[in-house]
Amino acid sequence: MFVKLKGWLQVWSRQIFKGRYGIVILLVIAAWLGTGCSNAATAKQDADSLNTIDKNGQNTIELKYVDFGPYNPSGITGVSKRWADKINELSNGRVRITTYWNESLVKQVDQYRAVLSGVADICFYSIGINPGLHELNRVFRLPMLGWPSPEIATDIWEQVWQEFPQLRNEFKGFKVSGTRFQPAYRINTVNKAVRVPSDLKGMYIACRSEWADALLGAGAFPVETSPADYYITLDKGLVDGQIVSIPISYVLNLLDLFKYHTMYGDSGVQMVPDFYLINENIWNSFPPDIQTVFETASTWRQQEAMKVDKEEERKGIAYARDKGNIFVEPDAEEMRLWREFVEPLHTRWIAENASRGPAQSIYDEIRRLIGQ
Repeated sequence: MFVKLKGWLQVWSRQIFKGRYGIVILLVIAAWLGTGCSNAATAKQDADSLNTIDKNGQNTIELKYVDFGPYNPSGITGVSKRWADKINELSNGRVRITTYWNESLVKQVDQYRAVLSGVADICFYSIGINPGLHELNRVFRLPMLGWPSPEIATDIWEQVWQEFPQLRNEFKGFKVSGTRFQPAYRINTVNKAVRVPSDLKGMYIACRSEWADALLGAGAFPVETSPADYYITLDKGLVDGQIVSIPISYVLNLLDLFKYHTMYGDSGVQMVPDFYLINENIWNSFPPDIQTVFETASTWRQQEAMKVDKEEERKGIAYARDKGNIFVEPDAEEMRLWREFVEPLHTRWIAENASRGPAQSIYDEIRRLIGQ
């Protein structure tokens, strides 16, 4: 059945990818799993309705937090749970956050709009989940920018975000909190090692849309899917590999399916920022001391998440090595080919976003700060 399905996808995707920005969406998987996108409510939530009175007569702020990741006490979702608990503790019980994991309340692609509309109050968000909404901010996702480390990338993010209000304006209606850069993404494959771009030819690679043009140029097929479907797409042979970090692969058991990991040094092929989005109406309704509680907890989250990331990457690499997975590190000449491979993506991002803001200046400032 799956051989036939993959053959059908090959024909279908070749038709779709005649356009520059096409990317395969695995609708068949969503139908198979019986999932569907939730329709976010459009009415604004009244912030006053969040306040309840507990049995001791204390006014309690009740909030809903949504996350597309499965709950893992030792992973990044565990950090988010401890963040919510810390807010409850620091507020002396005045804020209570109910957490919804693994798309249980809202699908990943709808979580941004769910918070904006009031279906939820806070979500975990990664730039790139909703193509078309934050195109200036997608500069931080460009492949092979050469981030030295997640810590330095996070510092650069803060500087650039403060310098260019156009980046902040793409998140009107939200309070952005607790930004950190995820661990480096790698190219992970099942049946064949990838050393140079030409090795991708004929492969179906799960990725985000910024990779589409480059992969198509290499004769590969980009496939976009949600975290809930990462494992099944690999397990059933619907994709041949994925651009994703080692910690995510470890938490979602993808290391049991991958055989090869092309590492690209400490920088990987890209790093991706994520953060919490809080409905701005809700944020503005908080008393100043509660806002301070959130800021304190989010600073803790930023530092704790990067500490957990390092441990998850260490454990993931050790696990993969123990099961015999092969780690590939391209040499200097091969890295030159990769930089040439992605350079058109950088040029195109600048050209396509010039009307949205000072794209060239934003890009140049990031490159300058990385080079310091």
